[in-house]
Amino acid sequence: MCAQPNPLAPLGPFIGPPVLAVNGQSNIWASCITDPLMPIFLPLLSNGMCSSVLLEMAPPL
Repeated sequence: MCAQPNPLAPLGPFIGPPVLAVNGQSNIWASCITDPLMPIFLPLLSNGMCSSVLLEMAPPL
């Protein structure tokens, strides 16, 4: 897992919180109807209906 530039940052991809990526891909996380509060890595059909999500990383406190 690693940080990747945020493609949805309002001021450009290098300004704003980074997103969590695996093998350089940040678009493989989803929120599924089976457990909407737990992001799923590479969802399967058995997870039900899913929506893609980006996981923004917060700076340490």
